[in-house]
Amino acid sequence: MRKIGAVLPTWVFLGTLIMGFCISTTQPIVGHNWVAASTVGLGIYPIIVIFIACMAKTVSGVKTYSRSEKWFYGYLLGVAILTVLGAIYFMAHN
Repeated sequence: MRKIGAVLPTWVFLGTLIMGFCISTTQPIVGHNWVAASTVGLGIYPIIVIFIACMAKTVSGVKTYSRSEKWFYGYLLGVAILTVLGAIYFMAHN
């Protein structure tokens, strides 16, 4: 349940990103603000969550990762990497 609570904000940020793209078709300035805010959130939030989760795991002395933890960290790293690549793409093509 803890991992679902940690992953849920990424889905909220993805929703605001999609909503920002939809708003951009009618009101570009407002839509671009939504896209920028959600991109920043998707870029920073996973890194903070990974840092906090790894620090808690290190302090507790556990050295192995379960399959669900590997999926959890892989998902967050994937979101962060795709966000950075998407941001670079949109910066280069606008």
